[in-house]
Amino acid sequence: MRFRTETHIASTPETVWRHLTVPELMERWMAGAELLRTKDGGALHDGTELLFITRNNEQRSRVVSFEPRTLLGIRSTQGPFTATYHYRLTPNGTGVHLALEAECTASGLARFAMPVIGLLIKMSDGGQPKAIKEQVESDGD
Repeated sequence: MRFRTETHIASTPETVWRHLTVPELMERWMAGAELLRTKDGGALHDGTELLFITRNNEQRSRVVSFEPRTLLGIRSTQGPFTATYHYRLTPNGTGVHLALEAECTASGLARFAMPVIGLLIKMSDGGQPKAIKEQVESDGD
């Protein structure tokens, strides 16, 4: 299952990128994520492991694509379910176009639950570009 959502943000690519890649700022737009941090305590880069708490469980994600101010890819796996999110920034004359492209897959018998799980993921995370926009524009960076 795939979905795409996008928005325009009246800000610079550097500011939007900072909100996408600084753990303390990421936590604000990632619904349900708490105590988000990198495993090594450093900045995000290709291969970084992210740790966070959601629904009272520690979760892990990995940065799978990293092109500064252009592309951030994050993959999460929970049991038989995998979700890969790509956030693409495209500067334009009045700010930044932010697109989220998500691909959600399941293995084994969990494939039969994918239509419902995919819809729940889209409902939960499809609003991320809008949440980032509101955060960036309200912070006035």
